Amino acid sequence: MKASVECKNPPASNNAMAAHGSLTKSGRVKAMTPVVEKVARLKKKKSGRAGMRQRYNKRFTNVTMTPGRRRRLNPND
Repeated sequence: MKASVECKNPPASNNAMAAHGSLTKSGRVKAMTPVVEKVARLKKKKSGRAGMRQRYNKRFTNVTMTPGRRRRLNPND
């Protein structure tokens, strides 16, 4: 038993997709808006799995052996 769905108010024209404005106005709005420069933003830190991976790679895989003291996580100590 399938219920048939009928539209109570069918569209007036055959082209139901063209609902917002006519083609004669295409590109006019974009041409009239002022150009605003992009704001420079700081890059946010990665979080979750990607952040853990980045931290692991920094601490253990990309380490070069330097002569002298052993490399520490906090070099200020």
